[in-house]
Amino acid sequence: MSGAPKTIGRVNEATTVSKIKPGRVELLRLALNNSTDIAHAALANVESIHYISWMILPMNGAHYLIFVTNYTGTFDKYIDDFASVFQLHLGLDAIWSNCEGWTGTEDVQALKDLILRTATGADLYYAAYPDVTVRDVRRTQRAAKVVEEFLELP
Repeated sequence: MSGAPKTIGRVNEATTVSKIKPGRVELLRLALNNSTDIAHAALANVESIHYISWMILPMNGAHYLIFVTNYTGTFDKYIDDFASVFQLHLGLDAIWSNCEGWTGTEDVQALKDLILRTATGADLYYAAYPDVTVRDVRRTQRAAKVVEEFLELP
């Protein structure tokens, strides 16, 4: 792989490449396409996540699951958050159980090891707001709403 994940300010990136088990591509595609609402609700509960994307990539007669994420905080905390959110726990199993080497989310250290084994760092990584956390963004949105409501008063 191309190297360790990159960090800019307080924001980190990670990308994993996992080989999909033979005959599991369509099942995985169904899991990804049919879990949008549930995934969005579960992911919204993890304050460290800036961005997440999963995609299926066909290459050289095989298929790979590409996972791209940007997050605030340490890698360990990020994965602990993933493993602790119940709906997310089920979703991760539904997605990555279709890939070779998946050990499940019950053993958090095994999960971290698998992600690190399949990780590839970005060759170029840019964060527009490297010192802003998701919590900061949410706080700013709430403040902007209060100001808008105040300005709309008669």
